[in-house]
Amino acid sequence: MMVGASIYAQTGPIRTDGGTVIVNEVPVMLFKASYNGTPPELRASNVIQRLQKDTGAVAVQGGGDIRKIMRGSTLLAVITQDDASLAGQSLSSLASTWYSSLRDALTLPPLKLVQDSIRIPLSEQRTVRIVGSKAYAAEVLSSNPLMVTAKKTSDGILLNGVNLGQATITVTAPGASVPLTAEVWPYASNLPQTVTAQVTGLPANDDIVQGAIEAAIRTQTRTVQGANITFRVDGVSPISIGDSTAMDVKLHVEGPRSFAKDGVVHVNLKNLPIGKKAEGQLWYCNDPESLTKPGPLFAQQLLKDAPIRLLYHHENDTLTPLFVRIQLVNDSDTPARVVIMPGDAKPDKNPVLAGLLAADAFLRHWINNSGEVIFIGPHCSAPVSLHRLMPTETISGLCALRLIDGPDSVQLRADAIPPFEPDAKWTAAINSNAPWRYVGSDKMTFYDEQPTVATHHIYPVPYKTEDVAYQVGGRYGFVRIGQKPISNASQDGALEGNFGVVYTIKAKMTNPTNAPADVEVIFEASAGYAGALFVVDGQVKRTFPLAPKTTSQLALVHLDPGASKSLTLMTIPHSGGSYPATVTIRPVQDAVRFQSFSKGS
Repeated sequence: MMVGASIYAQTGPIRTDGGTVIVNEVPVMLFKASYNGTPPELRASNVIQRLQKDTGAVAVQGGGDIRKIMRGSTLLAVITQDDASLAGQSLSSLASTWYSSLRDALTLPPLKLVQDSIRIPLSEQRTVRIVGSKAYAAEVLSSNPLMVTAKKTSDGILLNGVNLGQATITVTAPGASVPLTAEVWPYASNLPQTVTAQVTGLPANDDIVQGAIEAAIRTQTRTVQGANITFRVDGVSPISIGDSTAMDVKLHVEGPRSFAKDGVVHVNLKNLPIGKKAEGQLWYCNDPESLTKPGPLFAQQLLKDAPIRLLYHHENDTLTPLFVRIQLVNDSDTPARVVIMPGDAKPDKNPVLAGLLAADAFLRHWINNSGEVIFIGPHCSAPVSLHRLMPTETISGLCALRLIDGPDSVQLRADAIPPFEPDAKWTAAINSNAPWRYVGSDKMTFYDEQPTVATHHIYPVPYKTEDVAYQVGGRYGFVRIGQKPISNASQDGALEGNFGVVYTIKAKMTNPTNAPADVEVIFEASAGYAGALFVVDGQVKRTFPLAPKTTSQLALVHLDPGASKSLTLMTIPHSGGSYPATVTIRPVQDAVRFQSFSKGS
C-alpha cells in the first residue's frame, strides 16, 4: 500500500513530497514524526488517499494530547505533541495551521499565481509559484523571449531576465489561463567600481581631501539616471604633495525603476605635484552689487596655466527669489581640468558676515595651495557657485582658479537666473558651498550659450606689500589696508577698498631702551564694520565683524632691552567690510580688552 500511494502521488492536484502533503501545489502538512510505528512519509501518503474518500468540510476535532484533521466523516490525520514539538508550535497552533492551509488549498481555482507581476534583475532568474487544481498540467509562454524567458518547473515558473524591458507570461491549462507581467530592471549601480580624486596642496587640507573623495564618488560612480548614493567617508587627513592613497568606501545606491545595490567603490586619491603659482589677476564680480533682475553679470576666459583670483558678491534687491550661478564652461572638443581653491559663503542677510566667512575659507586653503581638481568634459560646464537668494540676502565668495590641462582656455561666467525647480541632485548642489561635488560635469545648457557682458573689473597683480617699523618709546607704527586702490587692466578704473587683494605686512620692532617692553599689533575697523582676518606666523586668525572704531589684538611681542624682532602678517580685505582699516603697532594697552580669535574651520 505504501509503494502504491507513493507512485500515485507523483503527479496530479494532490501529491506528496517526502513527508509533505501538497494539495493543488500548496504544501498543507509536513510530517516529521512517526505515529504508532507509521513513518512520516507513509502518514503523508495516507492523507492523500483519504482525501479522495470524502468531499465534506474540513474540520479539527479532539482534545488533550492529540488533534484530528477530518474531512466530513473521514479521518485524514492525527496530530500529536511530537508533531507540534518538531514544528516548533503548540499542538493547537499546529492543528489550526494545517486546517487552514488544507481548507484554503481545496478551494483554489484551477490556476492561480501567487503574484500577478514581478520585477527581475537583468541577467538573473526568479521563480513564481503556480497553485490550483490544474497547476501540475500548466504550460507557460512568454510574449517577448528577447526580454524574458519562461520555463515550467516543479517549483512553478522559472523566469530569466534577458534584456531590459517587459513581457507578458501566459500560464495555461485545459479550460484555464492566467497572465503574469514580468519586467526586467537593472541594479541602481554595478559594484564594485573604481574612481579617481585629485587635489593639490602643501599639504592638501583635510576638508579639500574629504570634498574631493566625496565628489569623485558622487560624480564618477556609474548608476542609473536619477540614482541617490548614500555613503560615509571617515578618517580623512591631509595628504602631502606628490603622495597617493587609496580607500574603499561602502555605498548604498537607490534609483528609479531599478534594484537597490550595496557595495564598495575603490577611491584612488592623488596630490598632484603642482607647485604654487601666484594669481596674475583678480576678477571682480560685483557690478552691479544689488541685483534688480535676472541677467548676465560677468564673463572672462580662463587661460591655461594662468591662475586667477575670483571675488563675487551680490545682493538680491528684488521681491522674489533669484539664483546666482557661476559656471566654468568648456566649449571645446577637449576635456579640461581646473584646480579650485574654494571660499564660498551661503546666502546671508548680513553682507559683512557673508564676505568675511567666504574670505576666511579661501585664505585657509590659499596659504597651503590646497585645491581640488574639477574635471569638465568637452562641451560641458561645471558650477563653481550656485545659490538661491531670497530677497535682501547676499551671496559672497572668493576663490582661486587654475586651468592645468585641456584646451587653451575655458570660460567663466556669472549669471543671475530666474527661479527653477531643481531635481534632488541639483537641490543638494544649491545647498552646498561646493556644487561641483554633487553635479560634476554636465552637458552645456541654454544658459551656458547665452550672450555675456564685457567687464572692466580685471585687476592685474592683486598683491600689496607694506613695510612698517616701530621703536619702543617712539611713534606708533601704522598700516592702512584698502586705502590705495589698485588699477584695472585698462587703467581706466580702480578697485576702491582693494577687496580680494592679498596684503603682506612686514613689521620690524626694536627696543633701544634699557628696560624690557611688550608690544602689540592690533586691527582697527576704522571706516565701519569689518572683520579681522589675518595670517600671523602661519596661523589664520579671525574675528566676527567688529563695530566701527573697535579693535582686536593680532599679536603680542616681548622685546628684551636692545632686541629687535620681525613679524609678517597677511590679510585680505573681505567683501561687505568697510575699508580702509588700520593695523597699528604700539605698546601694550589694557590687557583686559584683548579679544581672542576664532580658529574654527
